[in-house]
This record gives sequence, structure tokens and C-alpha cells, in this order.
Amino acid sequence: MKTKLFFTLLLFFCFMYSQKKEDDHILRKKILITKTSSSPKIDGILDDAVWQNAPIATNFIERNPNNGKPQADSIKTEVRILYDDTGIYFGAQMYDPTPNKIAKELTERDGINNDDFFGVALNGYN
Repeated sequence: MKTKLFFTLLLFFCFMYSQKKEDDHILRKKILITKTSSSPKIDGILDDAVWQNAPIATNFIERNPNNGKPQADSIKTEVRILYDDTGIYFGAQMYDPTPNKIAKELTERDGINNDDFFGVALNGYN
């Protein structure tokens, strides 16, 4: 009985271990953030002095249309993150040599799936 239970558990754990996520080969990016003593001006322009001291995150990986591939140098994205005692601030600059070709569509609220967009998702569990 113990032998049968042992092999059943062994097979179960071998099966569970063999199940690999599709994106396991993608390295997770770590981004440094800086604490600031004053909040940046929220205007979409990153010219405040507080942004100048924030580390710049680059070399992102595409999701669509080339999932898992590095972004092209011509369409780079730079992200800065700051925080203070009252909030977290994200600043992003996206570069594109042909901005007139950026996907865009006027939709109802939250209809962003057919557009070119930048988003931030905070997961408090990871």
C-alpha cells in the first residue's frame, strides 16, 4: 500500500513539475524606483527636476505582435517610476519614427485592445 501511494505521489509531482508555462523563457524585468521629497507635476511632460534623478528603464519585450521579442531600437520606450509619501508616479516616453502609423481607434470607455497603448498593472500579490 505504501509503495503504491509513493509511486502515485511521485507520478503526480513529476506531472506537475513537467507542466511549464508558455512564457517561462522570458526574464522578468526589474525596475529601480526612486523616492522623491516632492511630487512631480502631473501634466504628461517629464521635464520636472524630480524626473531627472529617476533611473530610466529600457529594453522592453514586445507583447503584440511579436510576443517575447526585444523591442526595435527605432520604437524604444523609456519608463521612470517615482514615489513619495502620498503616491507612486509613472512617467513613460514612447518613441516612434512614423507616429502617423500608430494604431488608433476612437472607442467607448476601456476599448483599448485595438490601439497602440501603454499600461501599468500593479499586482500586490507578487
